[in-house]
Amino acid sequence: MAEPLENDAKRRFDPIMTIGACFFVLAVVLAAMPAFKAGPSTIAGLLLLAGLAGVAFLGLIAFRGASRTASVIGDTDFAAFAASLTEPAAICAADGLILSANGPWREVVGLGRRLPKNGGGLFAALSSARRGVPGQGRIRCGKADRMLAVTALGEDHFLLRIAAPATPAAVASTAPTATSAGSQTPSSLDTFATASPFGAALIDGPDPFDSPMLEVNDALAAVVGDGAIVGASLGQLISPASRAEVEASRAAGKAGPYEVAPASSPTRTANLYLDPAGGRVTAYLVDVTELKQMQLQLAQRNKMEAIGQLAGGVAHDFNNLLTAIQLRLDELVQRHPLGDPSYQGLSEIRQTAVRAADLVRQLLAFSRKATIQRETLDLGEMLSNFEVLLRRLLRSKTR
Repeated sequence: MAEPLENDAKRRFDPIMTIGACFFVLAVVLAAMPAFKAGPSTIAGLLLLAGLAGVAFLGLIAFRGASRTASVIGDTDFAAFAASLTEPAAICAADGLILSANGPWREVVGLGRRLPKNGGGLFAALSSARRGVPGQGRIRCGKADRMLAVTALGEDHFLLRIAAPATPAAVASTAPTATSAGSQTPSSLDTFATASPFGAALIDGPDPFDSPMLEVNDALAAVVGDGAIVGASLGQLISPASRAEVEASRAAGKAGPYEVAPASSPTRTANLYLDPAGGRVTAYLVDVTELKQMQLQLAQRNKMEAIGQLAGGVAHDFNNLLTAIQLRLDELVQRHPLGDPSYQGLSEIRQTAVRAADLVRQLLAFSRKATIQRETLDLGEMLSNFEVLLRRLLRSKTR
């Protein structure tokens, strides 16, 4: 039987009443000291003061006793309610103080007077229960944690119930086995497969390519074409090359998915999933054409990015060589000034080196390895400088 954990409140020391009584006596003594010094003429005032003090003190005692009685009565009701439950149950306050608990609770949890403050989400469950939503948490019971359900009882009291632990036998009895699932023969497509955006078909036979289809969903026609009708076989809907690849993969023990091409549109690609059960096969076809195209585009983008990085690295090294060549040309021009027979040839070499440096600078800017600075440009002059690059990038039909 459950008992309140505070049913001895009336017999315990009450600090509030003791402090109140001390202050009350001190106030009476301080108020009576002037009257004692005044003499017998103030006896009537002393008697009136004593009477008022007694009435106030008796009122305080009566109020305190009434509140304690109500608390004890409430705790007794909660204890009786907890005792009527078969699972471990307790009543607690909003701050986690356990007010009453039944016998099964004390056996699995112990005689602790408060809920543990760390772990288990108990106080979050109390907050949820206060909002009217049943809360759940975990509480330590011996060496294991068990689920705890929290329900609000009024505004400041909560019912705590510990669920019974799941036994291995119960788990084994409710868990579906592979044998039972595999032996069940499906009679039709489930609701999810019927309304799914990918193709689904129920095939009447263990061979998914030669057996007729008993049921198909509406999305199958969008994947393989208008030939997806009841009575047709899956082998008629995919290309012979895809069928040979799938049969070879199945013979090698691969479970799928298998990449196939529809017979009506060989340029498209679909993933085939096969789920055999009880002499029948459920086939799922998912169109992945756009996914394959995106993968190819991503691979091409990565390839072009790698080429750009390679070109930028080569241009950077070549720019260093051109810098050294220009320095040597400057020295030669100083040694062979205007009028020297070698001046004309050195000038042409210098102009060629300058054009090569401009080309390298454009390559570095294109590969984003050069610092870009905004400036006002002459469009005609810029196109003239880029003419060499544009002739190699643009096709002959776009010139």
